[in-house]
Amino acid sequence: MYQFPKELRAAYERLSVPILFMARENNETVPLLISDGFLKLHGMTRKALTEGFKNSINDNLMSKIHPDEVAKLKTISDDFLEKKTDYDVTFHARRDDGYHLLHAVGFWQDLPGGDSVALIAYADLNKHEETVAMIAAQYQVFETDIFYSDPLTGLPNLNYLHKYGVEFAKEILARGEEPFLAYFNVDSMQSYNIHYGVEGGDKLLKLVASVLTDTFPKAMVIRGSDDSFIVADVFTSKEDFIANFNLINKRIRN
Repeated sequence: MYQFPKELRAAYERLSVPILFMARENNETVPLLISDGFLKLHGMTRKALTEGFKNSINDNLMSKIHPDEVAKLKTISDDFLEKKTDYDVTFHARRDDGYHLLHAVGFWQDLPGGDSVALIAYADLNKHEETVAMIAAQYQVFETDIFYSDPLTGLPNLNYLHKYGVEFAKEILARGEEPFLAYFNVDSMQSYNIHYGVEGGDKLLKLVASVLTDTFPKAMVIRGSDDSFIVADVFTSKEDFIANFNLINKRIRN
């Protein structure tokens, strides 16, 4: 049975990511390595989990699973341990503040020496939602900061995009969706200002800002330099984007 080198074991055990390495020996499941994140997630000690692994899993983990999901989780877990399938399951587990939705993904890995080890990684989706909410709250705070907002349109500016654009995209990716970035430019803005005056030009820019935020209500709409705007949002399809783009032009022309 595979044994982790001492330094590698110590490094993996200190991980805050909830992971568990296992092996099968004499038809029994044996723990090889348990991270600190796994112990924290499940509220268990390494000693209690290592001594009598099978009973600890049943008594400590299964007892915390929502009753409606115990049978499902046990079937998937048994099939995984018998190498009949990969492990990819969501389930509700009880915590001090109520049930949390957990996502577990696992697979078996054959090693060069002939041994096989199983790795399962867990994610607390409730914690992810809390992080997203915190980031969203930060967006709202900085949107009102003069350094991060455009005084004419009230939109976030390029400083805001540079500070939070990447986080916004990562948030979309974390939900399993695809982000997009679109650049909009008002054509012949200088001629418009000459014809209608700077005040008229300002009204046009405010109109563009209003139409963009109406069309992309959940997007990050940014006032760029001069007569440009940037929109970051979830990509659904090319057809949807073209339809929105045509609608924007039609509304502004009208």
